[in-house]
Amino acid sequence: RKDENKAFSIDVNVYFINPTTHTISISRSEDAKGIDIKKSERAEAVFKLPSHQLQAGDPQYEIAKLMYQ
Repeated sequence: RKDENKAFSIDVNVYFINPTTHTISISRSEDAKGIDIKKSERAEAVFKLPSHQLQAGDPQYEIAKLMYQ
C-alpha cells in the first residue's frame, strides 16, 4: 500500500570456506555490522569476520560442504 511503512527481517547465513585449511566458518544475521538500504538503491550488508567455526557433523557444516562442491 502506498505510503505504508513496512518492516521485516531476513535470516542470512554467510559461509566462509578456507581452501588451505578446509575449515568452514559461518556468519549469521546477528553478525552483520550494518545494513544500508536506501530507496531505489542496491542494499549492502557488511558482515564481521566469522566467529562461528563449524565442525564436521554440524548440519550447517554439511550444507556448506555440499554448496562448495
